[in-house]
Amino acid sequence: MSGNSISSASLEAISTLTHLRNLDLSENRITELPTPFYNLVNLEKLNLKVNKITTLNVELYKLNKLVELNLTRNELQSLPHTIGELKQLKYLFLADNSIKTLPHEIGYLYESLRKVALTNNKLSDVPGEFGWINPSIEFDLTGNPLKTPFITWLQEGPIQFLQNLAPYTQAYHTTSYAEGENKNNGQLGAGKSFTVKAADYKGNLRVTGGDAFKARFISPSGKEVDVVVKDLKDGSYTVFYNLREAGPYEVSISLRGGEIKDSPWILNIA
Repeated sequence: MSGNSISSASLEAISTLTHLRNLDLSENRITELPTPFYNLVNLEKLNLKVNKITTLNVELYKLNKLVELNLTRNELQSLPHTIGELKQLKYLFLADNSIKTLPHEIGYLYESLRKVALTNNKLSDVPGEFGWINPSIEFDLTGNPLKTPFITWLQEGPIQFLQNLAPYTQAYHTTSYAEGENKNNGQLGAGKSFTVKAADYKGNLRVTGGDAFKARFISPSGKEVDVVVKDLKDGSYTVFYNLREAGPYEVSISLRGGEIKDSPWILNIA
């Protein structure tokens, strides 16, 4: 269906063809993919090259059988974080867009990706998780305004570039955890604390800070109480509390809407 005048509105009808495996919509007038389009859950190859697509819906995760996705020469500025759920994706073509940032979740595809084309975008940096991809794959970042140190690393070669990205990963909720003797038991009216250890998607402990962990304490009477979360800048976070009501508190620690390992739990104050 390439080289026509197909618009986004026309894709509503295509979305009923749920057994499609290969769909070529290149060189059309598509500006977005309507929500019903993501019902094409059996797609393995999707070519949207040379359109005017500005954004992708978070429901992209439904197309989890995709092996190849071509979005070359569109008007994309970003990618949804749900791209990290396309676990079969091998070939990702994103050249000649206006992408300013890559989601950390693109690195979650490290087991499947074989080629990533990001030529001629507006990237100034690259998320640390990108460093997990196999150094033998083809990836192209030329034509981007990469800032220092990323541009220097790229000039040193692909292997060195990927290795240097390690400190730039972000914490992941289900691999991060809380620890400390005052995590489960505390004293009434006494200032206590426990530690949250940040780990990335692979379970590697983080060595830098900057992750927005949120702590929520619910008292025995059902009220939320204030606590303090301090970023120690080394991948660990101290949660300080001073509680004025005895009994069991429900404690939860979350990161970007997801609960950390073993959260929520009960903290007993005696």
